[in-house]
Amino acid sequence: MHAQVRAALDALAERPQRDPVTQQFIAGSTNAGKTLERSEAFWSAVEPAKRMLVERVRTDLAADDGAAETLLGLIDGYAEARLFRTSMFIRLVDLGGPITTKGKARALYRAYLGALDREMKLAQTLGLERRSRQVNSPSEALMHEPELR
Repeated sequence: MHAQVRAALDALAERPQRDPVTQQFIAGSTNAGKTLERSEAFWSAVEPAKRMLVERVRTDLAADDGAAETLLGLIDGYAEARLFRTSMFIRLVDLGGPITTKGKARALYRAYLGALDREMKLAQTLGLERRSRQVNSPSEALMHEPELR
């Protein structure tokens, strides 16, 4: 899926970014928006990846065409959130990462964290379980590790 999103972003980046006469950004270019959330060109380009992801999640959850409409909507929303987050991560890395003082990267990182949160909430709603681990206390850990005593 990462490769498909990368290919879609590369295809968008190959488009002209500015109008040759006015030098203004062209709608649908990667420079015109920070997150590409409302980019029809982006969503059209990742549509095959979205269909594949939706089918994988539906298979995982055993959700067929007769499943509740709300479940199908949640699966669709999860796929969009995941693709959206993946595209923002790729673009963030291309801009030099989250540790920068540049406004575009900082805004993109903030949006990335929001998308990650949304993806996690949808995953939990769909059935991803939070599991807790048994953690030993420091004294128990020392008893089991003789070289630390």
